[in-house]
Amino acid sequence: RDGTLEILRRYRGRLRYVSQPDHGPGDAVNRGFSMGRGSIFAWLNADDTYLPGAVSAAIEYLLAHPQADVVYGEGLWIDAAGRTIAPYPTKNFDSDLLQRECFICQPACFLRSEAFRDSGMLNPALQYAFDYDLWIRISKRFRFERLPVPLATSRMHSGNKTLGERRRIYEENFQVLKHHYGYIPF
Repeated sequence: RDGTLEILRRYRGRLRYVSQPDHGPGDAVNRGFSMGRGSIFAWLNADDTYLPGAVSAAIEYLLAHPQADVVYGEGLWIDAAGRTIAPYPTKNFDSDLLQRECFICQPACFLRSEAFRDSGMLNPALQYAFDYDLWIRISKRFRFERLPVPLATSRMHSGNKTLGERRRIYEENFQVLKHHYGYIPF
């Protein structure tokens, strides 16, 4: 309904896309990953964008730092018109802090394919906290590193999930935390 398919058709022959029913965003991302062949993986959700040079910066970082399995950069919250509202509250990686909050801006995150695959990919049963759940699972076996440059934007408006469905998001985050850590922090 937003014109995405018409835009994609203009690039026929230069990219491959699939538009079909799925069981939510986690299922769709997993299907896309399963069709890919690359060694570095990332995805954008609705209304997210990469900033100029983001993909190159992330790939160059991962190539120069073979010990890193995941690299994430800074993000910006933008409004419906694309104006910056505020920086995303990204923090240096800390597995203890991850037990209390999700400080990784999902569209600014790039991971080695084996980290995604070997951690079980996204849980398709989750509709909101699938990225947070993935970060927790990946962090148990793989190394995260922060790249202190803005890589992506996340659009905030009343019609998106992040703002429009806060209660459901919190409930699912609590479910994820209880599953992984056995408790919900204050």
